[in-house]
Order: sequence, then C-alpha cells, then structure tokens
Amino acid sequence: MINGNCKIGRGTFFGSQSVIINGLEIVEECVIGAGSTVRKDLKQKGIYSGNPALLKIKL
Repeated sequence: MINGNCKIGRGTFFGSQSVIINGLEIVEECVIGAGSTVRKDLKQKGIYSGNPALLKIKL
C-alpha cells in the first residue's frame, strides 16, 4: 500500500502487505520486506525490513 505521492526508483520491489507513508522518496534497486512499514526516505540501495523499515543488507 502506497499512501499519496511517493517517488520510487526503478528496480524497487515491495513484499506483500508492506506500507509506504505519504511523500517519501525511495532510491532505485531497493527491496522492502513483506509486512514492513517505510516511515522515512530510503537513500541507500539495500534490503529493508521491519516496522519501521531498517536497512538490513547494503547492496
């Protein structure tokens, strides 16, 4: 679920039931884990998961 205007880079993947808060920017080639909540801009390529989503593996 993506709320409102978000800027999402190409090659970004979202797991099922992940939530993106309004107005955020996500760089290209990110992976958001299932059930994660993104509450701030993601400015580094990598794998994110949790609530709030945190960087787990840098790509």
